[in-house]
Amino acid sequence: MSQQPLNLNDLLDTPEFQARFQQLIRDEAREHHAAITYRNEAGLLVKEYPATGEIYALTFNPRTLTLLSVHGVPVAQPPAL
Repeated sequence: MSQQPLNLNDLLDTPEFQARFQQLIRDEAREHHAAITYRNEAGLLVKEYPATGEIYALTFNPRTLTLLSVHGVPVAQPPAL
């Protein structure tokens, strides 16, 4: 019996791979005291500092950083999109 070749796109799109990859990125950022910038589920551009547990919302007009949460505890309401 021959096996079908692995489709890399199918692997990359699995929730398990995505969760492991996100955890790897957070662990690396925590270790190096770096930030991760991404769009969250609501479409808001956020900057996360895994080492301190801080998550900020970024806006550009005007340029601001709004602290949203620390270690998962909400601090402020996110700015309107």
